[in-house]
Amino acid sequence: MELDKNRLVKFLNMTDSQHDAEVLIAIRKANELLRLHRVKWIDLVGTPPRPRVVPAEPRAYEPSRPEFRRQEFRRPIRRRGSGWVWWLVLAAFVGIAWAILTMDAFDPIRTYIMDTFDAVQMDIRTMLR
Repeated sequence: MELDKNRLVKFLNMTDSQHDAEVLIAIRKANELLRLHRVKWIDLVGTPPRPRVVPAEPRAYEPSRPEFRRQEFRRPIRRRGSGWVWWLVLAAFVGIAWAILTMDAFDPIRTYIMDTFDAVQMDIRTMLR
């Protein structure tokens, strides 16, 4: 049984319709017709054209010369002026935390922090059970 090309063309002409449902049905019927005859679209249309290879532009430098190769990896470093401020703030917080947790003068605060931490830890453990 040979493929009815007139019927296939009729289905393909129906894809020009303004109604999306009609277009979808026409494409599905065309695919069904091809599947019935074990034909693929590439067999009907032919092989797609090969893409045209555009030659690359010549490079502005010679990569074999070491002085150009070194410049390739040099990237400008953008410095931010306020980076050191965050390190100072972090160091201050670490210092305060160390003082609270180690010095005897802060014993009531340390006890409160540790009790709160233990209570929260126990609440989490009971919720996970």
